[in-house]
Amino acid sequence: MKHSDFHIGLEFMGLAGFWWHCTDVGTRTIVAIQLDRDDPNWYLGPPYIAKEMVFDEQEIAACHLTEEEAIKAAIHEHETSGHPGFPNEVVTHMMQVRYKDPDNRYPHKGVLRFDRHRPDGEILHAYAGRKDGKNGLWNCTCRSCGPMGRCESANSSRCRSRRPPMCELALIGNPLRDEWHQPDRLA
Repeated sequence: MKHSDFHIGLEFMGLAGFWWHCTDVGTRTIVAIQLDRDDPNWYLGPPYIAKEMVFDEQEIAACHLTEEEAIKAAIHEHETSGHPGFPNEVVTHMMQVRYKDPDNRYPHKGVLRFDRHRPDGEILHAYAGRKDGKNGLWNCTCRSCGPMGRCESANSSRCRSRRPPMCELALIGNPLRDEWHQPDRLA
């Protein structure tokens, strides 16, 4: 869906198949309550007893008016996505790295939601960050997916990267400005 599709009172399907009721439309976001209660008093308002949640541009794009639209979009995403669909062991490793040091977690988790795209087409999926004690910059740990995330091996004709697919690398820089560089030598 697009931001312009929303209006107060609209019921729509959001992520994971939950149904929502739009309660406000902002300049770039919408606000909605989840329709997960049997008692209609939860939905009387404003103010609402149910917690209102803000949907940003990415979350709005993942919303649908019908289950059929959501299914068609999921099939289309599966057939055309450049994202690799990481296997379980890769996701488990990424989560262990992300949460292993609770006192030094990256404070801007929202920045990790967005993949980076190098000029050569390689997709970098950032999943963790830690602060470098020497210079105070954040090291961002990424998983490299190759151009369009579909490289089978480093020797694949579709792969323009010299790194093997799914290798880890560190980027240093300012994540809020999307300014990154790869250090010459990784510790």
